[in-house]
Amino acid sequence: MAALRADLHPLLVKLVETCLQKDPGKRYQSADELIADLHAIRASIDGRSAAMHRIAVLPLVTASAAGEAYLADGIGEELIARLSALSGLHVIARASTLAASRSGMAAAKIGRDLGVETIVQGTVSRSGSDVDLAVELLEVTQNRSLWASQQKVDLSELPDALRTLTWHIADQLAVQVHHDERRRLARKGSDNPAAYAAYLKGRYFWSKRDRASLLQARDHFQQALDQDPVFAQAWTGLADTFSLLGSYMLLQPEEAYPRARGAAEQAIAIDDELAEAHASLATILADFYWNWPAAGHHYRRALTLNPSYATARLWYAGYLRDLGQFDEALLQVRAARELDPLSLPIQAAEGITLYVGRRYAEAVQVYRKLIEITPTFTYAHFLLALALTQLHEYDDALASLQQAASWGGAIADVRSLLGYVHASLGQHAQARGMLDALDDTGDHQHATPFHRAVIHVALGENEDALQLLDLACATRTKQVRLLRVEPMFDPIRADPRFQAVLEKAGLTDGAVARALASDAHRSAPSLTDTQTPHRPPTP
Repeated sequence: MAALRADLHPLLVKLVETCLQKDPGKRYQSADELIADLHAIRASIDGRSAAMHRIAVLPLVTASAAGEAYLADGIGEELIARLSALSGLHVIARASTLAASRSGMAAAKIGRDLGVETIVQGTVSRSGSDVDLAVELLEVTQNRSLWASQQKVDLSELPDALRTLTWHIADQLAVQVHHDERRRLARKGSDNPAAYAAYLKGRYFWSKRDRASLLQARDHFQQALDQDPVFAQAWTGLADTFSLLGSYMLLQPEEAYPRARGAAEQAIAIDDELAEAHASLATILADFYWNWPAAGHHYRRALTLNPSYATARLWYAGYLRDLGQFDEALLQVRAARELDPLSLPIQAAEGITLYVGRRYAEAVQVYRKLIEITPTFTYAHFLLALALTQLHEYDDALASLQQAASWGGAIADVRSLLGYVHASLGQHAQARGMLDALDDTGDHQHATPFHRAVIHVALGENEDALQLLDLACATRTKQVRLLRVEPMFDPIRADPRFQAVLEKAGLTDGAVARALASDAHRSAPSLTDTQTPHRPPTP
């Protein structure tokens, strides 16, 4: 195909070749899997579909006390999730609408900057169990109101009200709602007002991402489940919370991730069509269990259920990147950026993918542009230093790391790279000083064997580095998933002991090839496989 039609997208060629495989086991095993790939290819070919109506939901304004802010945030986020499930709508993610709204610009100007045709804006207030919800649909080009709704509902009726509101918006925009979408929109969620309120509080605190807020989120999600044990969204929230607690080393990973997996699997057992639950389970399987075939299956399932779920596209891009599928990862990142154009993590992800793909100069350009737009985004300074280091521009890398010094949340990352740079410059005493400094990161990011191995590789102490990487694998350190692609380990990549570590993590060439084949053709797991939390293997 590629020889006959040079203009064809390479992923389209791959898709057709998969369909034509002689071995049925190597073809797509369901239409859902084929549709997920078609969505990704369409997004990458023209960036946006002319058939899709672009819409943004601005953060709802609340007239209530500050303690009710969770209600406005939760309603807005749920409305975005419901609208995103409609294939005829291209819905801008909440992170971008939140960032745009902070500018203080008029709604129509925000809409034009986000490249949407329609804005949803409104207010919400609460008095006891009564919720007043007013919503307006604004046409951006003419800056005119298309439709408005004002209603008072009991908190227990709020999920039904949001479902009806989604129908009205789709109707006003003449969006075709397919049969499966109608069925998914009819999901109840929870009719218990106490459970629903606790769930909204959980999401509100989860989005803050610091230790105290995550612990509050955990408690609120658990309160929601105490009130309603079959509330699938609350199980997903609990899974996301334990996943972050483990990822940030705020809870021992061997405790956090099994609990996260059990919660995500419970959510799927209750509602197999909840895209957020599949994306959460996929990330848990990739971060801690290194079960790449199952992770790929759940990512693709999430994107089949909700192609406009920007976070799932970002996470799936990371999965593809860590398996060395750099071109496909970039396509997913750029599709996510279409959905969430102001998201800093998504913009940074493009640079990360270019960096691990050894396209260092392009990565530097991405980071410098990002820093120019948002100088306070200290993570970008750290990432810039990574790319500059591989270009041997060590002085500039050290200057970038100084800028990243205020990035206290990941101090171990910064100290590890400082040690790597000093060692690369032959400044071995300073490099060893960073090894000592990794023992004292205070209440911030905990140092892992991976952080220390980075410095030992630069010092030429390969034996120490390999022992630490083996320890990182034994202790299920999250960064192990980077080993197949991280350039800093290129000096020891050919060592059989390094390959042994990759084998334990399922990241050798053969294992990745099998995982990718299974990713494209894996059938959905049975309920028996997804109802019981799995424990990690004993190190």
